[in-house]
Amino acid sequence: RNHSKMLYTIIAFFFLFAALVAVSMAGVTWFIFKNASELKIENHMLKSTKNNEVVRVASTDFKVVEDRLISRACNEEFCTAIQASVGTFERQLSSTMSNVDLNSLEAVSVEGDTDEMVFVKIHAFSRFADAGSKHGTLLVLFTELGEITMDGE
Repeated sequence: RNHSKMLYTIIAFFFLFAALVAVSMAGVTWFIFKNASELKIENHMLKSTKNNEVVRVASTDFKVVEDRLISRACNEEFCTAIQASVGTFERQLSSTMSNVDLNSLEAVSVEGDTDEMVFVKIHAFSRFADAGSKHGTLLVLFTELGEITMDGE
């Protein structure tokens, strides 16, 4: 009888210890998530816990419908399609080109009078004032092979 009473006491202490460990783990986990989180969800909005402002995020979740790019979140009747096309265009290089055009410039091909041609990628460009130049500025294109300096066309 003493052995079975002692066995029941040991089992009871084991279950009590296991319950205390489980409750303390749950409490520590709750404390960490409650106090360490920088974001919270309130009224179906993601908000910062620091200043309670709504966190704004951008999405690139689009679908293509009849060759049109449309956001998946839009109702197709009311959404304006984003027109996109991939292509290249040929243009005469000049030191008078706008910075907007130069920013979109990815590569140039330089062709000779015969069949010679060099195609190089553009890494960067620089424009600087030069009083002796034709239009007041020089344009330098930085390529894999070196620099291309332009004054006029």
